[in-house]
Amino acid sequence: MLISLLIAIPQMAAGISVTDKNHATLSGTLIARPKLCMTERKDRSCTMKVELIWQTNQANNFCIYSSQQNALIDCWNNLTAGNKIVPIHATKSINYKLILNNSALPANTEGIDAAVVHANTVASTTVSILSVIHKAAQKNRRRRHAWSLF
Repeated sequence: MLISLLIAIPQMAAGISVTDKNHATLSGTLIARPKLCMTERKDRSCTMKVELIWQTNQANNFCIYSSQQNALIDCWNNLTAGNKIVPIHATKSINYKLILNNSALPANTEGIDAAVVHANTVASTTVSILSVIHKAAQKNRRRRHAWSLF
């Protein structure tokens, strides 16, 4: 049986400054809740919903990018804050980035160039997937000797 433990560790990602088309400096934060998912075994995936909460110092057009999907998962126009609940099913940690949605982004949301994402990143956060081996499963030994009758 798979046991997933969800631990809510709110943590703000370090703000990154980006300059918009009007040469204004944009900075912001992106928070993931929960930020950590623990699974019982390495080969098991984590399935849960993550809330992504973002805030910036100026209204503009922003999108959230997922490293797992290599795609934009949602966009907002002329806002300073927003949130999105995303389901995840992953065996590796996922990085999310709040990016400035300018003319450099393609019309489709999939397969975005990493350099474009990096150049327009305002904030980022990571949802970590950790595997924990339970001590009872780790030992996996018989309690009695093989020759014992009782």
